Amino acid sequence: MIGCCIASQNSVLKVHQSFISNGKHAVIGDEPINSKGTDLGFSPVEFILAGISMCKVATIRNVARRKGWK
Repeated sequence: MIGCCIASQNSVLKVHQSFISNGKHAVIGDEPINSKGTDLGFSPVEFILAGISMCKVATIRNVARRKGWK
């Protein structure tokens, strides 16, 4: 679960980035350059796709573990 989400803005460059942390791990969310971002972090779509991919991998891993597959 995300424990903290801090959105930061650079007023000189007009940059909007999100620093997302659960206290142990952190990632940066940003927009692509063509959306006026700096492309220094995951885009919103990349976050969604990464979440779906991780769920799929975790489910397959869990099934394999329960069935004793290697």
